[in-house]
Amino acid sequence: MPIKQLEAIFKEVHSLPILFIGSGFSRRYIDTPNWENLLSVFAEICTGKPHAFGLYRAKALKQLRVEGLNNDKMRLFPLIATLIEDDFNIIWYEAEKYENSRKKYTSLIKKGISPFKIEVSEYLKKYSSINSEHSDEISAFKKVVEKSVASIITTNYDTLLDELSDFNVFIGQSELLFQKDYGMGDLFKIHGSVTKPESIVLNKSDYDEFANKQKYLASKLLTLFVENPILFLGYSINDENIIGILESISECLTDNQLEHISKRMFFIEYKKDATKITYSKRSIRFKSKEIHMTEITLSSYHPLFESILTIKAKHSVKLLRILEKHFHTLVYNRNAENKLLVMKPDELIENLEDDAEVIVGFGVKELGKHGYGGIKSEQIYKDTIYDDQGFEINYLVELTLPELLPHISYSLPVYKYIDSYEGNLPEVISSRFLNFDFDKLRNSSILLKMESVKRKSVDDIVNNTNSINQKMISLAALPEETLRTQLDSLEKFIKIQLETNPRILISGERHKNASCLRKLIRMYDYLKYKK
Repeated sequence: MPIKQLEAIFKEVHSLPILFIGSGFSRRYIDTPNWENLLSVFAEICTGKPHAFGLYRAKALKQLRVEGLNNDKMRLFPLIATLIEDDFNIIWYEAEKYENSRKKYTSLIKKGISPFKIEVSEYLKKYSSINSEHSDEISAFKKVVEKSVASIITTNYDTLLDELSDFNVFIGQSELLFQKDYGMGDLFKIHGSVTKPESIVLNKSDYDEFANKQKYLASKLLTLFVENPILFLGYSINDENIIGILESISECLTDNQLEHISKRMFFIEYKKDATKITYSKRSIRFKSKEIHMTEITLSSYHPLFESILTIKAKHSVKLLRILEKHFHTLVYNRNAENKLLVMKPDELIENLEDDAEVIVGFGVKELGKHGYGGIKSEQIYKDTIYDDQGFEINYLVELTLPELLPHISYSLPVYKYIDSYEGNLPEVISSRFLNFDFDKLRNSSILLKMESVKRKSVDDIVNNTNSINQKMISLAALPEETLRTQLDSLEKFIKIQLETNPRILISGERHKNASCLRKLIRMYDYLKYKK
């Protein structure tokens, strides 16, 4: 299967992928207009006619013919935008409907920013509500960008990617060109953003300037392309934006180097009516070079995101970027003092100042081993669901679990760690858990409930049972195979409980339903990870 092949490529190159995301991505999730529909809105404002875009298109085509230029989309649409902009800006200064906007953006207007770009930005800001039909894909994408994607490059103006990731945002070519190469946790909006109307690449002069700087952009992107797998999402295979950038990159490389990066370039083609995931080879020809890439066609991004999730950094991409940045600063700053700060990853993200001369010591072996004696049961329960504690599996299995289990009646989710452990399990674990039966997780209350429970699915119980306690007991009473096939729904319910009451699992605090929730997490762990 193509997705499996993609997983194999990730494992081979030992680096996280870069996502190159186009307008189709935003149209899918927040219904943003395409280029023609966006310009049509403002063409109608200028003329008061519903089909005014055709009028401007005809004017642009005539101008291109006079100048002896081809009418490809990358020439035609920026020219249409320029013609509309000229008419719109006159209207904007005079129309009563834009009075509030004129007051709001006085400072930008004084700087010479086009009213057309301001109003395009305002119009696109209205597109922010995510289509509920694709909520599962969005949920998977959020997981992907947390630990499984190095950086994102996009030509989209909207803020969807800003909101779905916790990346540092760089707007326009200039911010990319002068950004230091850390290679982690960056979102590059190379065509601008609605948060900075002046940055939007929209009219003819904008695209001319972008084209003039494209070689510099390509040289900046080249490092990312050489070191990481590249996935193109939300573009047409013939998209002029992508073709222009790839052509500039190809001119910097030999044929052997092109072949090298081609093996790690993937074009994701979304087709609503695709009945299965298909795989093919595609080529893009330039004047003297040719780039090959793998095309994957699918009807949903969800299996792609699940595939990317199989490759995870040990810590969040945000943390890795912080570490990389400060190591870089320490190495190149002659005045950096020999300071060492040891922090937990989450503390580092919250407390590290931008100008701190600080490096974190991960992998100081004896210090790390000592810390694994103090891990608490609630951390293990939480990690089973969120996979967010960054445990070193060998230390956890060899040091933490043998020490912790006897003190809590051996009641812990352990199969997630057993599944990842490659050595000989300690006796205290192997003797109790290798031949453990699922029914041993059911106490007397659950066994009694099994005889009377009428609802047959996780969602049915969650949606139609009033008491949280009864929901939990009823869920635990469902047949093993029912729970096994509905793990996503069970996981969702558990997360809601943890987010509603973040302290529910803390030892020593008496929380209603804590025991039931622990039981459900152990069941989830067994069903998902026990081999």
